[in-house]
Amino acid sequence: AAARSIINDLTEELAAREAKVKALEASIAQKESATGEGAFPYSASNLPGRVLCSTLLDAADGGASMIGQTVCIGGWVRTGREQGNNRFAFLEVNDGSCFKNMQVIVAKEVHDLKPLIPIGTAIGVRGTVVESKGQGQTVELQGTEVVYLAECAKGYPLFKGKSQMSAEAMRDIAHLRPRTNKFSATLRVRNSLAFATHEFFNKAGFYYMHSPLITASDCEG
Repeated sequence: AAARSIINDLTEELAAREAKVKALEASIAQKESATGEGAFPYSASNLPGRVLCSTLLDAADGGASMIGQTVCIGGWVRTGREQGNNRFAFLEVNDGSCFKNMQVIVAKEVHDLKPLIPIGTAIGVRGTVVESKGQGQTVELQGTEVVYLAECAKGYPLFKGKSQMSAEAMRDIAHLRPRTNKFSATLRVRNSLAFATHEFFNKAGFYYMHSPLITASDCEG
């Protein structure tokens, strides 16, 4: 009886989750129909002129050759703060293409600053690449238009002050681990090592294959 009750509870929970997914799909379809936009407003097709942060920050000249150009970048806000008596905001935006963050400056005349600064906010910004007066960066983006904004809900676990969370604590939010500096760096190193290993053996004439796994099996009963 206890097992049957648990199964019924899980079945009801699954049905409720499926209903939420269908409702979300219907809501997205309705918004697409109303606005004419695709399902991916964060994609290059809806952010014309979009460039990756790595195109600027990992360039040999640090992006200096693109000063004066109008570009669009999209990513997640790593840190945000209002400055100058709340006249403008400094945003550190990362799109996952490189380890560094792109500094974006948005004036209050361009967009309301409050929704932009929470950590985890997804944002698409069009602006002009200008020479940075700060240290550690060659260029920054002077925002002229906020093309896309998805505000981060309250309770986002990677808020400011918890950037040094332990690996054990991060297990509860495994899907967000790549957004932390520690795991971002670790995964990049693993990627480079795995690629170099495969490339070495491939050039040596070896083939990569998934061999069958032989494991012991203990029958029940």
